[in-house]
Amino acid sequence: MKGSVRKRDSGKWEYYFDMGIIDGKRKKKTKGGFKTKSEATKALREAISLYEQGLVADNKVPYYSDYLDYFYDNYIMLNTKYSTQYLYKKIIEVHIKKDLGFYKLNKLNSSILQNYLNKKYNEGYSKNYLISIKNLLNMSLRHACKVNKYIPYNPVSDVSVNFKFNNKHMEIISIDDFKCIINDIRHKDYYYIPLSIGFYTGMRCGEILALKWDNVDLENGIIHVKYTLTTKPSGEYFLTDPKTKNSIRSIYIGETLCNILKNYKDRQLSEYGYKEFVCCSIKGNVMTRKNIGYLNKYIKNNLNIKFNFHMLRHLHATLLLESGANIKSISERLGHSSTQITLDTYTHNTLKLEKETVDLFERYTV
Repeated sequence: MKGSVRKRDSGKWEYYFDMGIIDGKRKKKTKGGFKTKSEATKALREAISLYEQGLVADNKVPYYSDYLDYFYDNYIMLNTKYSTQYLYKKIIEVHIKKDLGFYKLNKLNSSILQNYLNKKYNEGYSKNYLISIKNLLNMSLRHACKVNKYIPYNPVSDVSVNFKFNNKHMEIISIDDFKCIINDIRHKDYYYIPLSIGFYTGMRCGEILALKWDNVDLENGIIHVKYTLTTKPSGEYFLTDPKTKNSIRSIYIGETLCNILKNYKDRQLSEYGYKEFVCCSIKGNVMTRKNIGYLNKYIKNNLNIKFNFHMLRHLHATLLLESGANIKSISERLGHSSTQITLDTYTHNTLKLEKETVDLFERYTV
């Protein structure tokens, strides 16, 4: 690598050298303010030394920043769902490029990457978010190793995210608060219907918004979950496959929800004509997550109840557990890929479960 020094009109000296291409543009490193040519030359040698250590990129091996752009366009965009694309794009632009983008690929090592994840942990990011960052690091550097042969091995293979995390108490809306909400919005179908479906089925928000009448069997009391609705920041929406293959499922519903949906279907037909989707906005359009955001704000501002839609899924699962339902049945109903996920996520002790545990012990020992 060669650079050069030159004298400015001010009489001070500067050095410069070509750093290669970053974010699609050729970048040049320049630093001035040196009193003499020898000072500038010495500083240039030190800068080139940093260059050789991989702290900047040359033309032979790309910057990690540039490779991430290539990897995102040619792999992530072609092989993942929109929600994953959106998450990884944010991680790339907000986190990885800023902290690791200036390294050459062949200068990234396990120590650098472990220190980076340690830093993110100390900044307070959640376990799931750190796992997402590590997964993206792993996929991109494995691709650089196996496909383009820029590096001899994947340094992420020796990196861990086995940090100690505080188990946060899962927020679950109380049944009394839910009744308060339902009583308030009972005559607002655009809120009442998705809330009722969420409470009585435990379906995910996107699954409820994507629900079509063709997938609701009111005669036999079955909802067939086949899609999830994804909303872009622009407001554009589209249907995709659910979260996992186990998310494609059939859910039995009771008489209460059946009657709610039967009566609502008649009202919807009378007011808007035939609609493909079950949940409609006040204008009769498909409901999106933006509408659900308005619902969350409405509940907070008008009822002073802390609420987000996913709480209904937690509440549904908790009530099933407290009623003594079989864990396998609960897992299948929620669309989990394994019963272990259900156990890890929802078997936090409620007061009722704790009391039942104590009562069982008392009956056994006394």
